[in-house]
Amino acid sequence: MIENVIPYGNRVLVRKLDNKTDRVGNIIIPDATGDKPFYAEVVAVGKGAYNFNFHQFIPMSTKVGDIVVLPKAGPAAVKIDGKEYLTIEEHYLLLNIVK
Repeated sequence: MIENVIPYGNRVLVRKLDNKTDRVGNIIIPDATGDKPFYAEVVAVGKGAYNFNFHQFIPMSTKVGDIVVLPKAGPAAVKIDGKEYLTIEEHYLLLNIVK
């Protein structure tokens, strides 16, 4: 039950989406380095980072359902109910794709 999962602090829980392959006509261009960032859908967000000076949480700018771009290195993989998810701190996200 992903509804019962709340990441700590300023972390987000994401589900990796299938990346589109770069093409030129009918020719697929492989990624030589394998270090391309990838797309993911946000499935849960934490309360935000805690500001000890003002004794309050800094609100998250990422919301559930957002499509984000993450770097290959950095996210931690977790399995919940047999499905693979990734968790990462919000400030490591590269982009938020606005619909």
